[in-house]
Amino acid sequence: MSALKGRPWSQARRNAQTTHGHCPRGKSSPTYNSWERMRDRCLNPNNHKYKDYAGRGIKICKRWINSFPNFLADMGERPEGLTLERKKNNKGYYKRNCKWATRKEQANNRRKARPLTLEHRAHLSAAKAGRKQPGISAANRAYHAAWRNAKRHHAMYGGT
Repeated sequence: MSALKGRPWSQARRNAQTTHGHCPRGKSSPTYNSWERMRDRCLNPNNHKYKDYAGRGIKICKRWINSFPNFLADMGERPEGLTLERKKNNKGYYKRNCKWATRKEQANNRRKARPLTLEHRAHLSAAKAGRKQPGISAANRAYHAAWRNAKRHHAMYGGT
């Protein structure tokens, strides 16, 4: 608790501990932990992910920013094995844009992307369907091999 003293998000934690029952004897519930981590990413400049959230303009709605009970009322208890996800990655944290999701679902909803080859598409389709496919590293190797071959062909035959 002393590590949070004087920080803007610490007062909400102190107030929350006495009103909602999700921090009995200092042990936070998974739902409370998700809310607190969301706030830390968006409000704490010392958080290593701050630049990826607040630095990109990701904000928390007024209803949730200082009210765990409002967050809990909108999202419900966090189901086991799921974490908080924003449906649209470039939008903020608010009820219509958030859901509880598996890590696998979240991995498919990342902002770091590059153009997909057929091999990449096959891998992603299989991943979404839950089927086993060669790893993405195999698809990456195929992608780069095809690119090298195309460059060689262009150099040898002048783009024909």
